Amino acid sequence: MAPKPKTTGQVEMLQPFVRGRAAAKAFFDDLSSVADIEVGELKKMLDGLQKLAVRDLRSKGSFTLHSIGSFHVKTNAGTTEGPGECHGKQFTRREKPSRKHVICKVASLLSDKVVS
Repeated sequence: MAPKPKTTGQVEMLQPFVRGRAAAKAFFDDLSSVADIEVGELKKMLDGLQKLAVRDLRSKGSFTLHSIGSFHVKTNAGTTEGPGECHGKQFTRREKPSRKHVICKVASLLSDKVVS
């Protein structure tokens, strides 16, 4: 007999936490049981969602999953090469390229359900 899901507040704990490949399998099994969709169809849907996210982040710089969070591209400025002086010593500052990072801001609705 299968164990019943444990409830903590409004969040249902379907399976205990696992790591590695078992975590991916548990994730897809949980989603397929909640949404009543086969695992293969669910993987295709999530792959499509990933493609949409990459496209929007590259073109617009932001992507929003409603009631989950929003993703934004943040660019850190680089430095230029040039002379410098520190404590009376001359040195040449190396050039550093700018870097891009993807930042996720969690929706307040999700945050309130998890934290409280």
